[in-house]
Amino acid sequence: MNNIRRLPQLTLEARQRRQRHRLYKAIFAAGISTFASTFSSAQILEEVIVTAQKREQSVNDIGMAISAFRGDDLDTLGINDTRDLVQIVPGLTMATSSGGTPIYTMRGIGFNTPNMSSTSPVGVYIDEVSYAYPVMSKGLNFDFDRVEILKGPQGTLYGRNTTGGLINYITNKPTDEFEGSIEVEYGEFDSWGLEGFVNGGITDTVSGRIAFKTQGSDEGWQKSVSRDAELGEVDRSAARLALLWEPSETLSAQFSASWWEDKSDGQAGQAINYNPEVGTSPEASIFVVPGLQDAILTNPDNQDADWATADQPNTGPGAGWIPVFNAIYGTSYESSDSWPGSTATPRPNKFTQDNDMLSLSLRFDWSLSDTLTLTSLTGYADFERDDFYDRDGTEYEVVVFNDEGSIESFSQEFRITGEYDQLKFIAGVFISSDETEDRSNPWAGQTSVLEGLKFQTLTGYADAGVFLPQADFDEFIGGFRDWQNFANIDTDTRAIFGQVEWELSEAFTLTTGLRYTEDEADFEGCSRDLNGDGNILAVWNVAFQLAIPNGGCLTNEFAAGEGPFPQPVEVVKKNLDEDNWSGRIALDWNLSDDHLLYVSYSRGYKSGAFPSLSANVASQYDPVTQEQVDAYEVGLKSSMAEGTVQLNTSVYYYDYEDKQVFGEVEDPIFNTLTRLVNVPDSEVMGAEVDLTWQATDNLVTQFGISYLDTQINEYVGYNKFAEPTDFAGSEFEYSPEIQAFGLMSYGFDITDQLIGRFTIDASYSDDQQADFEGNPVFAVDSYTLVGASFLVSPSASSDWQATLWGRNLTDEYYWNSVQTQTDTTMRYAGMPRTWGVSLRYNF
Repeated sequence: MNNIRRLPQLTLEARQRRQRHRLYKAIFAAGISTFASTFSSAQILEEVIVTAQKREQSVNDIGMAISAFRGDDLDTLGINDTRDLVQIVPGLTMATSSGGTPIYTMRGIGFNTPNMSSTSPVGVYIDEVSYAYPVMSKGLNFDFDRVEILKGPQGTLYGRNTTGGLINYITNKPTDEFEGSIEVEYGEFDSWGLEGFVNGGITDTVSGRIAFKTQGSDEGWQKSVSRDAELGEVDRSAARLALLWEPSETLSAQFSASWWEDKSDGQAGQAINYNPEVGTSPEASIFVVPGLQDAILTNPDNQDADWATADQPNTGPGAGWIPVFNAIYGTSYESSDSWPGSTATPRPNKFTQDNDMLSLSLRFDWSLSDTLTLTSLTGYADFERDDFYDRDGTEYEVVVFNDEGSIESFSQEFRITGEYDQLKFIAGVFISSDETEDRSNPWAGQTSVLEGLKFQTLTGYADAGVFLPQADFDEFIGGFRDWQNFANIDTDTRAIFGQVEWELSEAFTLTTGLRYTEDEADFEGCSRDLNGDGNILAVWNVAFQLAIPNGGCLTNEFAAGEGPFPQPVEVVKKNLDEDNWSGRIALDWNLSDDHLLYVSYSRGYKSGAFPSLSANVASQYDPVTQEQVDAYEVGLKSSMAEGTVQLNTSVYYYDYEDKQVFGEVEDPIFNTLTRLVNVPDSEVMGAEVDLTWQATDNLVTQFGISYLDTQINEYVGYNKFAEPTDFAGSEFEYSPEIQAFGLMSYGFDITDQLIGRFTIDASYSDDQQADFEGNPVFAVDSYTLVGASFLVSPSASSDWQATLWGRNLTDEYYWNSVQTQTDTTMRYAGMPRTWGVSLRYNF
């Protein structure tokens, strides 16, 4: 009775959440009952072989939470790059940052930053070679044998420590058998694609494989709400050359050269909130570009968006406050409908990406004996970037960024593996060296806080009886439209690692692993004049009575006893040296041949990081220190109904220290600016279920669901709107409580000569937040995406196949990210309903 009386006191949200949880439990219980009683005449599920522990094993024989998908499955489900994996992996999310870089979060562990130069707590690998920077994962997926997603801290066997997990793609390897394939595709928005490969022997000991993929579209899917314009055209290509040399039974060498480029349009945001940095009072409104509040979208769909027009500024700088200034001081300054002054660098009228990456890998495997193998793995990548993004989601030039940069990354690993009766071990060393150059060039000619700074500066001069001539006035109000933020970061990592698997008995296996890592990073950077044009200095030098030369840095190094603005430093230089011990201990209990119970403890680190940002003071460039996750996990992997049902479950708890956050700090001029900060203490707990059922020889179904509960225990900082906030008790960003994925695939005879396969899939993501505070402005609503495909091929051969496919079939409006830069908050929406057809020919 007490529970009944309390129930009406629950909030609507709490009641709905409780109802959802009951529904999920009922569905799960019913599903288990049904699958356990399935008839045994169905075909046994095909075993999936993975290399999660650097050797081939069945995914269901490893005491670890792993999701694995074959390359053909990725094609069927429309997984074109790493960002799409969130549709099929519960517990994994991807958000689009304001700088276009992906933000990967796994089991609540992510790093919400727009910086190209920041690594992710969710690592991305190709054939075990690390590509630690998320921007490097934007290339097309193609010609992969499988992808393995390892959940939880990876602090032992893989090259870079990660706290969230990792994604490892395994490419198709060359063989001596001649074969090939070509596939063409056409779809909505006048999109098209071409993909293929050729494989075969070159000599008696050398085999080769060449694969490629390209995608394009001639119609943008985003439509401007202010004019007849569109954005979203696609221009992406990729290719890979792989060679395999096997001179003897004991030695093999694999070489791979991969390249990709992306010259597609950048995505525009949807401005959904008006939040000028100067505030919303009538007095402050004179600093906001007229019409900005009317540009906020109230009921957008997937395609609605906006971005800065070419004929800026629409209303010249100072239009709102110059009449007020004239009225106060009796002056007669004139405003302009065009940019006054002579210093501003013209903003290119393009919102496109220009990314490309060349990567090389070389692997040697040498069998020293029947029990020992020595492996050398070398990786190199060269990434280049030149992107334009609108960061306010309106037709005005509130803030537009040209993001440039490069990443040059080298890694080398040597390891030895051995197998002796009841013992298997692996030991090795790893080194890496990265050089990153991260440059962002903003144009912010209609930003309220900068207009306010100009007004305050001229007011201060006028109060002292100083008035600028009209020509100097024009130079002043036309200033601070553009500048540059740059960060050059050199990072070196060294590690030694080992892992031992002890078969204690037929039922029990103990795994212990340990890794020692040293990280060293050197930073130099500042906010400075762009290209020596003197535009920002036209305001900065006048406002603070400085004499910074064109091209110089503006970032200040404050010191005790000096005024708020001493002469800025030339370049800010800092360094960070860290080390750590990470590892894993796990006990696997084979309850029978079909049931594996495991319990594990693991510790992982993500190395510290430096930011790239607009820095008024040098302390904004202070690094965050390394974050640490201690993970406790229990899981069960069960094969049931004579091998036709596979059920994998796990529950986990994370003790999370020094979570890295792109946060806000107070600033004497701009109210707040960004910097990296550590969240001292937080925690994560959750559970996951994966179920696969081969119902008949022709019908397979798959279902997965994850539950996640995140909480900050200690952190005092500033919210997105510069208000001091105690975040204790808050949930993490981009961490939905419930995620689910389901798939059903059915094959059947169409005629005596043709067979068909129909596949339908659906993914669900619960409500989530893009901030810690839970502000409704930063809410990411729940959504469900449904896709389907219908494949036809000859029944007597696999010479060709034709596929009709559709994605987001219900045309659901959804978004994966909410970001704020200045004056507005905006969403990044997903694509509307799309369809296409493809034809593949195999030879």
